Amino acid sequence: MFGGKIPVEAYRGMDESYASVSIGAGKTFEVKIEVTKDNTEVVYDFVTEEHDLGMAVFYQADPADDKKREVIQPMKRYASRYHYEKIIIIIIIIVGPSSSENINGGVDAGKLGTYVVVFDNSYSWFKGKDLRYKVEKFEKMASDSADNLATL
Repeated sequence: MFGGKIPVEAYRGMDESYASVSIGAGKTFEVKIEVTKDNTEVVYDFVTEEHDLGMAVFYQADPADDKKREVIQPMKRYASRYHYEKIIIIIIIIVGPSSSENINGGVDAGKLGTYVVVFDNSYSWFKGKDLRYKVEKFEKMASDSADNLATL
């Protein structure tokens, strides 16, 4: 009666341009995106099907050197609404907003190079997480208006 996979059509605002991946217990998943032009923003939109998942954004000057990364957006865990309602309120206060709604945001790519969006399930010993996500880069228009973004 309760539980199971969420049908794709239940994700608000998501279409076939979103990728899907299962992140095993104790694992991470990375999306690298190259920024080659000034005035670029790296944006993300994601949702987990169950439980919580960490997410952070890093800058990597040398794409071959995964050890040297600068934190652009620190790791934060996002919780799912698939918990008993009273528990959800506690989790949201401690962890962050619910991931049954899309989590989205962006970072200014102040430097040219590789930006890495990391989805982190390393803290989970037993539970894998199903993720739907989109990571893109946008060139800002000269008007500096947030409403004026052009896809690169």
